Amino acid sequence: MKNIVIVWITTILFLIFGVAFFLPNISLPYKTGYPILILTLGLSFFEERKMILIMLALFLSFIGDTTGAMHYFIFQMLFFALAHIFYIVYFLSDGSSLSLKNLFYILIPISLLAFLFIAILPSVNNPIERIGVTLYGVIISTMLGSVFLYKGKFHTGYIIAAMLFVFSDSIIAWNRFVSIIPYSKYIIMTTYYIAQYLFFYLTVKQRNQLKEKIS
Repeated sequence: MKNIVIVWITTILFLIFGVAFFLPNISLPYKTGYPILILTLGLSFFEERKMILIMLALFLSFIGDTTGAMHYFIFQMLFFALAHIFYIVYFLSDGSSLSLKNLFYILIPISLLAFLFIAILPSVNNPIERIGVTLYGVIISTMLGSVFLYKGKFHTGYIIAAMLFVFSDSIIAWNRFVSIIPYSKYIIMTTYYIAQYLFFYLTVKQRNQLKEKIS
């Protein structure tokens, strides 16, 4: 019962702050990150060691959102790259070993990297940003590859979350370096918020099912 209450309260606050982000008449400092901070705090109520990985990923994402709102793009990429590393560790801890069958999944991050290097990277004029975008592209592509190797519960849900995250970041990169995309703010933040909420919700649900099985 306690766990359900935590999830409901977290979800309601997440939605409130998520909607607040899109409303220009609501003035909050660095309000981009508040929904993610709510998810982080929601996970902190659960006593499960493995959930710490997702909680840290969410917290680093919150810092990334905050630095992004302060227009520190390099630091924004840094903190999100660290967040993806924790997601990678989480997925690979329940991942399958590489096999001929799994080699197919490696084509997905390779395709993403190819898109990055061919379509976006030539438009990044700042050398430091170019290095940062390259490293970040490698890390987020690895995160996407790792979720396809994940064999734990809610495998499909985690894949959807990861792909939404990658899609959101791709729109950010295209919008910043290549050309302006209409309504990019709404596309980027909606897909990003859904992705992070899925990471939160699926992790809690997996933990609850595991405890029920043990008990």
